[in-house]
Amino acid sequence: MKQHKIRLCYGLISSDSTTGWALLNLGMLLLVLFTVMPVQAGISYNFETGPLPASCIPSSPNAYTCGAAVTLGVGDTIAIAQDTEVTITIVGAFTTGANSSINLNSNSVLTLKTVGAVTMAVNSNINANLIATAAVTLVTGSQLQGDIDTTAGIVTIGNNTRVDGHIITTAGGVTVGNGSFVGGDINTAAGIVTVGTNSYIAGTVSTFAGGITIGAGTKVANNVMSTGAGIITIGAGVKVYNDIRSVAGAITVGSGSGIGGNLMITGAGVMTVTNSVIEGNISTAVGAVTMTGSQAGGTIKSGAALTMTNSKQNVANYGDYRGNDRIIYRGEKIQ
Repeated sequence: MKQHKIRLCYGLISSDSTTGWALLNLGMLLLVLFTVMPVQAGISYNFETGPLPASCIPSSPNAYTCGAAVTLGVGDTIAIAQDTEVTITIVGAFTTGANSSINLNSNSVLTLKTVGAVTMAVNSNINANLIATAAVTLVTGSQLQGDIDTTAGIVTIGNNTRVDGHIITTAGGVTVGNGSFVGGDINTAAGIVTVGTNSYIAGTVSTFAGGITIGAGTKVANNVMSTGAGIITIGAGVKVYNDIRSVAGAITVGSGSGIGGNLMITGAGVMTVTNSVIEGNISTAVGAVTMTGSQAGGTIKSGAALTMTNSKQNVANYGDYRGNDRIIYRGEKIQ
């Protein structure tokens, strides 16, 4: 049997048969096709004209029910009618794909209700208020233009992520990543609140039964409060523009921080302030106060031992730690 000779010749296939050239031409054709083929866009769903995601049907005027979990693919979009208030209820989990979007560039008010967990993938963008019964996770770079309310489950906001409204959970902790923005209050009835570094919270951070940790370089535009038993830890270089209050838990203020209001513990708990400025008063009911390299614009009242090292009280000209940060964040007016 005669064997065909195939050899490389200046990067091309040479053969004494047409087989080599046929393979070469096929490979070049496939290369051209894959090079010029556009990236396939996601599916466009429309809750006014259709199509709707699987299992979703109208249940009443301006209301829809999805009888099972809904998962959006990469780049999928959902649009609703303009100038309306629409509620979409999902009986199951809700997951978005990367770069997906819902109700963007719209003046309509959308409420998403889920009986299950919610996960927003990287760079997804939703213009809606979110009401969930389980955990809510916003992955890095995603954005929710609305509120988050949950009855159970942890709320996790990734790094460099934005929530324009409040975050409220009745049974679960809240974690906000580094470099993120929350445009309203963070409140949990039972759970720990942790805010990462260099973030901005435009409201109050509060918990009834759980500790609070504010990471270095973060700014809180209102109060930080634990109304039950919980320790409050303020990292280095933090700005809290109003009060820090605890009922039954210690308060620690890290180096280089500025507090625009009072530090107060009304129950059991000690106070520790290091190299920081407190513009208001400092008081504890039964715990000790330790001040190192710090100053207070008002008085200091300790329910136990008072230790002041290179520190002062009743300082009139301590400077204003609010500055323009009180109303400006990343060039946007927030309050």
